[in-house]
Amino acid sequence: MSDILERVAEAIASVESVTLPSKDASDPHGLMLREMYLAQASAAIEAMREPTEAMWGGLARQLVMWCRNTQPSGKSLYFNLRHSGTPIPDWLQEEIPHTTHVPPKGTVAACIWKAMISAALAPEDSE
Repeated sequence: MSDILERVAEAIASVESVTLPSKDASDPHGLMLREMYLAQASAAIEAMREPTEAMWGGLARQLVMWCRNTQPSGKSLYFNLRHSGTPIPDWLQEEIPHTTHVPPKGTVAACIWKAMISAALAPEDSE
């Protein structure tokens, strides 16, 4: 099982003030609860397989366009975002510093993911 599935199941359980039972639980009721929360987590993640326009547009799209620059540095990212009018979230500035260095590909991928999740969780009127 993936870590993300476990984390989503824990988040769903926490909404109901329940602690996700351990996979080693001996209590049949606990194991049944665990399987129920894992199934809900799997359904929630599956529902996100096809991104909405809000998810693939906005900041995520700007990050992909920036990656296609000949020198995708932090400095050029913030230049592009400011000129496109795209709001710059605090977390992005922590992930990709405003420098002339090119960030690692994994960091950029994680930032695109965070941008898409942020868009998915944003109220409709803020899109």
